[in-house]
Amino acid sequence: MIDQKHAFTQLYEETYDDILKYIITHCSNIEDANEILQDTYLDFYRALSKDKTILDTRSYLFAIAKNKVKKYYTLLYRIKTISMFAPIKESEHEIQDLIADETDLEEQILMNLEIEEVWAHLKQKKQIIQKVFMLFYYFEMTHKEIAEALSISESSVKNHLYRTLKELRKEINHDDQ
Repeated sequence: MIDQKHAFTQLYEETYDDILKYIITHCSNIEDANEILQDTYLDFYRALSKDKTILDTRSYLFAIAKNKVKKYYTLLYRIKTISMFAPIKESEHEIQDLIADETDLEEQILMNLEIEEVWAHLKQKKQIIQKVFMLFYYFEMTHKEIAEALSISESSVKNHLYRTLKELRKEINHDDQ
């Protein structure tokens, strides 16, 4: 069991950024990303716990993430809510402790600006703008990589970034005066 936890932890650390990028680019609301991410790794851990033979763990994780994103946004899944009071198995408590909620946007994006104001401003923007900012500043992806991941043009990525940055600078500088 210790080797299994070590292997899971190592795989988690190696794949975390890539799985999170995938989820962010494919979810409808960026605020759902953490929940989908945790569900993805929890399902993967359950599969490992069942001594399931997984040949390509990375592909398997991406398949789980893809299914979780689809499932999260289907009407049936939204209607079938799991009771908060349903008992959780002891082994699931252990894995939930291993999966930290590492995406703290307010500390990662635009460190030199007044972060809370920036994020509050971004939350009022369209999801595409939130995704572009997250991918550019948190994951340090290039304009081209973001454009490909979100299936938009490179000029749209630049427009979203620069127009919103201009608005942010104006808003923050206006508050200082």
